[in-house]
Amino acid sequence: MVKVAVPLVAWAAVASAFSAVPQAGKPHIVLILADDYGHANLGYNARKTGNKQLIAETNTPNLDALIDDGVYLSQHYSYAVCAPSRSSLQSGRFGSHVNMFNTAPEAVNSADPISGYAGIPVAMTGMAEVLKSAGYRTHGVGKWDIGMATPAHSPFGKGYETFIGYYQHANDYWNKRGSFLATGEVDMCLSLMLDFFSYNETYRGGNPNPGQVTDSCKCQEGTETGCQNGGDENTYPSCFEETIFMNAAMDRIRAHDTSQPQHPLFLFHSFHFLHTPLEAPIAAIRELNQTIRDKGGDPINLESRLMYNSMVLLMDKIVGRLVQTLVGKGMFENTLLAFLSDNGGPIYLPAGANNYPLKGGKWSDWQGGVLANAFISGGVVPASIRGTVHAGIFSIADWYTTFAEVAGLYDNDEMKYPVSLDDGVLVDQKAKAANDWMDANRLDETTNPRLPPLDGVPQWAAILAGRDARDGNPIHISPQALVWKQDAGLLKLVTGKQYFGRHVGPVFPNCSTLQSGQNLQGPARQTVKFLDIQYEPSTNEEQIDTLTWTEDCGGGCLYDLASDPTESNDLASDPAFAVELERMQAKLAALNATLFLPNRGDQPSTACDSFINHGGFYGPFMALEQTSETYQWGYVPDFYKGGSPPWPLDRTPDEVRTMISIVNKPKVLNCLRGLIGDVWPSFFNEVLMQTVDTCSLYPNPTPDVEEVLIPALDLPVDINASSLVQWLDATCEEGYELGLEAYGTEPNPDNVVPCEGC
Repeated sequence: MVKVAVPLVAWAAVASAFSAVPQAGKPHIVLILADDYGHANLGYNARKTGNKQLIAETNTPNLDALIDDGVYLSQHYSYAVCAPSRSSLQSGRFGSHVNMFNTAPEAVNSADPISGYAGIPVAMTGMAEVLKSAGYRTHGVGKWDIGMATPAHSPFGKGYETFIGYYQHANDYWNKRGSFLATGEVDMCLSLMLDFFSYNETYRGGNPNPGQVTDSCKCQEGTETGCQNGGDENTYPSCFEETIFMNAAMDRIRAHDTSQPQHPLFLFHSFHFLHTPLEAPIAAIRELNQTIRDKGGDPINLESRLMYNSMVLLMDKIVGRLVQTLVGKGMFENTLLAFLSDNGGPIYLPAGANNYPLKGGKWSDWQGGVLANAFISGGVVPASIRGTVHAGIFSIADWYTTFAEVAGLYDNDEMKYPVSLDDGVLVDQKAKAANDWMDANRLDETTNPRLPPLDGVPQWAAILAGRDARDGNPIHISPQALVWKQDAGLLKLVTGKQYFGRHVGPVFPNCSTLQSGQNLQGPARQTVKFLDIQYEPSTNEEQIDTLTWTEDCGGGCLYDLASDPTESNDLASDPAFAVELERMQAKLAALNATLFLPNRGDQPSTACDSFINHGGFYGPFMALEQTSETYQWGYVPDFYKGGSPPWPLDRTPDEVRTMISIVNKPKVLNCLRGLIGDVWPSFFNEVLMQTVDTCSLYPNPTPDVEEVLIPALDLPVDINASSLVQWLDATCEEGYELGLEAYGTEPNPDNVVPCEGC
């Protein structure tokens, strides 16, 4: 019997839910996606290590209970980083066939109207569109990160009826602003905008609730600010992002009309947890500390590990509340709940995750980066397979086709659009129509690449039968890695240079990790991005390899994952595996010949104008040309509606517009990019790595990167348009046309159509 951590009054209802016979018809589907979840940070995995300290620190009773009465997916593979994995999940394609990069969502290449943007191309059918065609009511909350340029890229354009969340890789959990600490990036809009979007039946735009775009409810140790309410408000502060997502998801469950079984619920709950910045309510930190004491563990002595595990604890509590709401609504007995992470945990400082005993982490193709935590649970899981482990190979792209299978679409030969069946294979008809249009217009495939077909395979029947749906069907992890089950075993090929090629211990990161980072021995993040240019932590390749714990596999490291799940024994030089190595290398080369590599373009400053015009929030900033084809691919007329949200920024719209216009002048950009390139390596090594984390028995907030970068660049603390010009005059080389009056709006080189009327 499951033991979900909910109030005692709900125990009987939970028990009934798991013992009930599923209702007739299509089940509800609840998809919960965690961000950057470490392998060892899940209690189910931690308890298998037997390490007392790790078990004491890892508190996930709700997730563990769901796994114990569900099915754990032990071979679930993702891409190694957020946006490609999420694009794969929502499009049903490998990352190599939809999106392989964390491209800035403002990117535009107007020469390619289908794929010339960040994220999923406009003409690929989204997961929610498929389920909507099967009668599902579709709702989303949380992180998006798979495109924003046009309304067709938005959750609305990809099939979600309602959504509240953010578009970028991350934002601040409290004030919802973009920050360098959250994303490792300062964009062409100087990261000044808020990233918190909302839409429903009557409104589409930046979040209009001032109480949800403020940190006024933040409760901090040593201050009464935000701490006066007590109880739930301390555990779930009203302005904390995950509280807002939780409440929105529970509201959608409660509002669902169960009297219409032909319209079941599809809910996508996409956590910001556990992505940086590492932020949690003080109540969660206190609860974790007390739980560790109760379990006989030692206090956590590293701030990042304490914060990360506090976030894990709170994420688990939120999952428990979602389950409790489903039970209370009488829906859980007819629900398929899928939980997964978008990739493994990041092990660079100060990300805080632990993938023990796996090798590597996020940004690498080692198991710690791509073997993501995943399981299914819920009342529709048959009693005969509850509490089992499914060892079949599973790609994150397979959820698309698996949900279509659960929704009955593989039994519907009459379905024609947006997907159809062709000899039992699901076909994306919207993508096919776009390819036909490009062919008819004789568009060059080098500049307008054709959209690849679906890679996902349906897994539901295979899980029920205990068979491997991908036996003999390889997973193209990345251009540098492949997993393939063959007669010789479950083999994995890893090629080239790979970041974070280390095994870490069960209690990681720790003070020794921080000392290693401060001694410039890693682990450190490999790149950052300023004004659309990537910067590495050193100009010396050997030092970069040291800082990032890089291992070079050259033509290939080969592992038998069945006998060596931690990638400790490279078989590439073993003569007994010479044939398998050659076969794996040939297969990877063949798959790499099919890579989907559209030109995503650059970040136009006109995108920033659109964000300002729509209240200072990120959101769609281009309108697709209104043609019959774009209607077919997802044209959304009159996208923004319901009025403008209150202006949320400290600076006025004109001040923000002027600052962005100044920085986007070509000469100024050249100056700033060069200056950052000169300063960054020494700043990274001498300042950032020395202040990136804190070794103590209680967290002392480390400074945000901006707090130490601004002095390093000698920038004014309270920068505005006038002080920016003065600083540029004093800093950049002579001959620049400086002076505030010289900075007008740049011409629009990409001929971007603004999203004024869209």
